[in-house]
Amino acid sequence: MGCVPKRHTSNHVYIKEQFSISCETSKNEESKVRSDLLIEELRLSPNHSNDEFSKNKTKSGEIPLFKRRKSSTRSIKITNENIITLQKAPVESKYKIIEKIGEGSNGAVFKVKHKENGSIRAMKMIKKKLITNTNNNDKKFIKEIDILIDAHHPNILAIFEYYIDENYYYIITEFIDGIELYSTIVQYKKFSEEIAAIIFSQIISAIKYLHSKHIVHRDLKPENILVLKPINDNLSDLSSQFYIKIIDFGASNYYEKDQPLKLKIGSPYYIAPEVIQKQGYDEKCDIWSSGVLLYILLSGIPPFKGKNPLEIMNNVVLGKYSLKYDLFPGVSEDALDLISKMLTYNYEDRISADEVYDSPWLQKFRTKKIDSLSSNISKNDEFSKVVNNIMKFNAEDKLQQAALAYMVHVHEYTEETNKLKQLFFILDKAGNGRLTYMDLKTGFEKILGKLISKEEFRKVIEDIDMDQNGFIEYNEFLCSSLNKRKLLSEKNLQIAFANFDQDKKGFITEGEIKNIIGTTEDLYFDELNQKIKLEHEGLLSFNEFKDLMLLILVKENK
Repeated sequence: MGCVPKRHTSNHVYIKEQFSISCETSKNEESKVRSDLLIEELRLSPNHSNDEFSKNKTKSGEIPLFKRRKSSTRSIKITNENIITLQKAPVESKYKIIEKIGEGSNGAVFKVKHKENGSIRAMKMIKKKLITNTNNNDKKFIKEIDILIDAHHPNILAIFEYYIDENYYYIITEFIDGIELYSTIVQYKKFSEEIAAIIFSQIISAIKYLHSKHIVHRDLKPENILVLKPINDNLSDLSSQFYIKIIDFGASNYYEKDQPLKLKIGSPYYIAPEVIQKQGYDEKCDIWSSGVLLYILLSGIPPFKGKNPLEIMNNVVLGKYSLKYDLFPGVSEDALDLISKMLTYNYEDRISADEVYDSPWLQKFRTKKIDSLSSNISKNDEFSKVVNNIMKFNAEDKLQQAALAYMVHVHEYTEETNKLKQLFFILDKAGNGRLTYMDLKTGFEKILGKLISKEEFRKVIEDIDMDQNGFIEYNEFLCSSLNKRKLLSEKNLQIAFANFDQDKKGFITEGEIKNIIGTTEDLYFDELNQKIKLEHEGLLSFNEFKDLMLLILVKENK
């Protein structure tokens, strides 16, 4: 791997040396090129909406699940914005620092422990003074928090919450127990086509998902991808052995069709030529970067080399690379054909994320994986039990949905979630990290071996589709499929209640509930009073919250 840039790596790398190009929109920043130590885990900000782009976030061109019934509070949407919020208490009251993971120009990243429940998480601590002194003030961080909140996908790092005090921003995310894809490449030198396809299909699924939400990443590279520590010791379970997550969105942005991007940003080995030339580009710059990644996975070396960043970028602009046999011995023509299509110089002629996913090479290995997983399903009734649980899912109450969404969001990766991720993969025919009505219906009918009526399925979908965007997102799928008796444990209920009880007075107030479910209307509390008897008007105690949540189990027990 002599051609890959050398740097220090470790088992938990969140800080790394990167040559980053950032030409800002202001005139005095037009040609700025800088080399810096960057915090690679997240670049986030307080949660404010971006109205200019939010209207485009859910554009996908796909057909919604169904026309939703009108009913009192049923129109209230439960989204990640309901559960990922600015916390009022000081961060030190909730988290204990275990160790510093790394440090960069704007702050540091720590491994931290939640004081109440013992959860291990990552905390990025950002120097507010340095950020607010930049031309963009807080806008960059606002944008990045919006993107991370919007991007709930099995291969994208999850953000939990954030804090602000006089001097710092604090971003709490899941702690990834694993190593960089860069380190994995160094270890393996290069991968078999099967393993490369497993890694690459996850990357493309995440990119396809981002592009469906009009988000462009702009800095895909092995240093921004972590390979999780395997959840089991089964070496034949390659999906578990090479489960990846994209961890950095510092260069990401929303985009609109027919409005070319101009910001010159990225990393020399992976940046697309049109980004360097600043003649306008679109989301297909991510396809170029992905093509470079696939090239490295299969050959062990980058397609564009150089003695320094400037020389590398000059070679990228030239666009000349080799697919000779001695670089790819034994690699199939389908794989090489896909690389060439992704590294098409003119981005207007370059294939899209949809076309990459549908390519013969990826589909060959996807079919093989689905056949293997489907065989495991047919050998036991474990997945049938999961589907039956989903069909019995009964959480139409909005606070129930928000609490489930929160508990699932902070749920640790386990063997159970690993199996559910495999089922989600089988059902996700489009490969974009979200399920349609027909994905679920046809998949469930195949697993159960019987037809499901449209009316019966519509009611289930209404409860599962909490954000009412016409698709079942990964977190929504987990909400309905995880074992509810385990999920609704005393400990998890206490964690959720403590998170919702923002003023820490032992009750969830009416105002707090309105914030949680995202409404200003008083109607919900009237409905809540009909479900459970509230001892104190406008206040929900822990025992009352627990009673409400355990109502979910009633239908599953029938």
